Amino acid sequence: MRFLLLLLLSTVSCVNASAIPRVPAEQASWFKFPRHFPDEERQSIPGPLAAAISLAMEDFHPQGRWRQDASDMMAACLAQRASYDVIAFPGPEDQVFVRISLAPGACQEEGPLLDVGATYAVDVRQGLILAVQQ
Repeated sequence: MRFLLLLLLSTVSCVNASAIPRVPAEQASWFKFPRHFPDEERQSIPGPLAAAISLAMEDFHPQGRWRQDASDMMAACLAQRASYDVIAFPGPEDQVFVRISLAPGACQEEGPLLDVGATYAVDVRQGLILAVQQ
């Protein structure tokens, strides 16, 4: 029984670890973290907001779902999570509202895009999306 549990846990951790893109270890070895985060540039996001944003973004823009086509600049831009801004605020009873929208100035080949985004109501305690408004 213990062996099966360990096997299951190692399989789950391998699946999660492989889903997140990383540079090879030999390339990452040169990277140096700062000793401290400067106060004027630091942004603190409370845990419930971070959890809600993560859940909403994974639903809105799942990792690996959007394929970048180098020949289509607009598709390549829309496929990048960094092209989107997020606004989040706490609601009642462990609820968080998350708005994901295209960042101003992002992906504008022939004028601004309209209706690229969604608003989520998330129950952080249960880890559930309660509703989505397009």
